[in-house]
Amino acid sequence: MKHFLVKCLYVFSFVSLPAYVWAQDSTITWQSLKQENFSIDYPSNWRVDQSGNMNTSLLLFSPLNSSSDAFSENINLMVQAVPDDATLEAFVASAEESLKATIVDCTILSSETVGKGIDAYQVMHFEGKFGKFLLHWEQHSRVKNGAAYVLTFTAEQTEVKSYSAVSEQILTSFKVN
Repeated sequence: MKHFLVKCLYVFSFVSLPAYVWAQDSTITWQSLKQENFSIDYPSNWRVDQSGNMNTSLLLFSPLNSSSDAFSENINLMVQAVPDDATLEAFVASAEESLKATIVDCTILSSETVGKGIDAYQVMHFEGKFGKFLLHWEQHSRVKNGAAYVLTFTAEQTEVKSYSAVSEQILTSFKVN
């Protein structure tokens, strides 16, 4: 039994090591992006795109893991004007229907409200197919100051765990001004 536990701990250390090293690596430097209506922190080795590509206000791309890596994990921000009386609940209900209609085999894994009042936001995890990729999304939606802010982390399903610490740090750094 003792040998079995030692083997389990050994295997666990290799499975969890990449995420731990990424989260704890002191050589990773972080940068802050401050805009008129939002701010966010991100690793300095991620590529920033504010061109408005794909109707986004911001795209952050992780470096590729190898020359055979075909997908760059990323974070995107979309800002959409909404009526002043728009609610987070109504926006999220509409977004969920839209996801199911546009993502092949979309499965909403979880959806919960974090916080209260004007600072509340919705965290939704969902998976599906996009082109040749099996993807996982974590989406944070806010409705504030007449706008809906939708911040989304996208990763291949096989890479979600290795990016969980850094994506969480980026997503939770996001602030609406």
